[in-house]
Amino acid sequence: MRDSKTTITLRKVRCFNAWNFAVGEGVPKTRHATRPYITYEKSDGWLSAAWVIVLPGFRTDTEENEGDKRASGWDRANRRFRASRENRAAALEEAKAWASTRYGIKEWARTPYGTWMDAFFVKERLAFLLDLASRTPDKVTETKPL
Repeated sequence: MRDSKTTITLRKVRCFNAWNFAVGEGVPKTRHATRPYITYEKSDGWLSAAWVIVLPGFRTDTEENEGDKRASGWDRANRRFRASRENRAAALEEAKAWASTRYGIKEWARTPYGTWMDAFFVKERLAFLLDLASRTPDKVTETKPL
């Protein structure tokens, strides 16, 4: 994914990816405060391409008897929704529906990193981080005289 002005700005406050966006500074470190997100993972030769639901620090797939959708150690116990070229959009909607039911998310929004999260959280988190970045001085490249 190409860097945008927003993601470059977020680096100032050590927010480098979707994981940092979900659990970084300003977000309490509890299961109820950690936000799930949906990310697209390309096929790596072992696992097929899929929309993956990630809840930082926790398993998202603890259900039994789900056939090939059940999590294994290979996918870090995250719920996967297979996505081929033909059904990529449908798989995303299926993933959103599953996560909405499981985590009570009513509306989804895209993050600066291309993942999907709770729309209210994205709005609030982005405002918090951009405000923090605006108050963070840029790195000084000049050396001060001794």
